[in-house]
Amino acid sequence: VRYDAAFVIITPIVTDPNATVTVNGVSVPSGQTSAPVGVAAGVVTAIPVVVTPAIGAPQTYTVNVTRASSPYLSNLVMTVGRNT
Repeated sequence: VRYDAAFVIITPIVTDPNATVTVNGVSVPSGQTSAPVGVAAGVVTAIPVVVTPAIGAPQTYTVNVTRASSPYLSNLVMTVGRNT
């Protein structure tokens, strides 16, 4: 995300109406927004999303968010070359 982003908000949507979901350890109703999750500049913030069906084992998904480390660089494109 951009350098000036202090947090992200996740909106989980489950296909099983009886399933429950947590985002970063906090229960979130399907289709509703999570509480803001803070992100630090220049590091990867791992946000766990756990879906627990009415029957079966919970499934954990991880959303990795990287906040830009500098306000001066918005993009960096690398080209791979080969020595001939």
